[in-house]
Amino acid sequence: MIPGCVAAPSSDAAAHAADIVFLTVPDDAIATVQGGIDWKSGQLAIHCSGALPAAIFERALGSGARAAGFHPLQTFADSATGLANLPRSTIGIEADDETWPFLAELARDLSATPVRISPENRAVYHAASAILSNGTVGLMAVAAQLWAGLGIERPEAVRALLPLLQGTVRNIEALGIPLALTGPVLRGDVGTVQRHVAALADVPEEQAVYRTVSHRLIELALERGTIDDDQAQALRSILNDPPSHGG
Repeated sequence: MIPGCVAAPSSDAAAHAADIVFLTVPDDAIATVQGGIDWKSGQLAIHCSGALPAAIFERALGSGARAAGFHPLQTFADSATGLANLPRSTIGIEADDETWPFLAELARDLSATPVRISPENRAVYHAASAILSNGTVGLMAVAAQLWAGLGIERPEAVRALLPLLQGTVRNIEALGIPLALTGPVLRGDVGTVQRHVAALADVPEEQAVYRTVSHRLIELALERGTIDDDQAQALRSILNDPPSHGG
């Protein structure tokens, strides 16, 4: 040991000495890590998982501690950008009535908006978040892969597509759903959608993504009132019965 330095305490010792303990480990490790801590009555155990209920703190609760979930609804591709993006974000909180005011105020201190999520709804809340955030990355990857067939490398494709994505985000922020929707489904352009599906016949996985998303766009177009039931049915027919390979 370097002279003058003090050895860092074990995670169990550090947790036992604290009144409030955050476990910021991967979801699948929370049960194991919490099970290795000698909890004490009156402590507050908090995890940052979006999907898991606070009841995962089985040993902590059995020792008389309270448990909660505090999930920043933001991407943390790295710590610096994650922290920079945190202000104005939402934090999904699961907490009892005693703990909720404290954690809600903590979220506001981080310039974030607290939202209370019940234990039974955490998985749906987190699935929706994953569809939006992680799914957007997946959609960008799908688009870039299709552009690769045009001879355009992924970095160049991403640079070209990013302004489109950013414009869409701005439209959602300014106009909301469904007013932010544009494109052939909104206009009821049956022929264009048919050409899209045919163009993707050789890439069935990408075609499946297109068909799935387009079905939801039909519902938004109907909500918007830009297409009628007949147009919606024509679009659904194309999406449910795509042309055969090479069609």
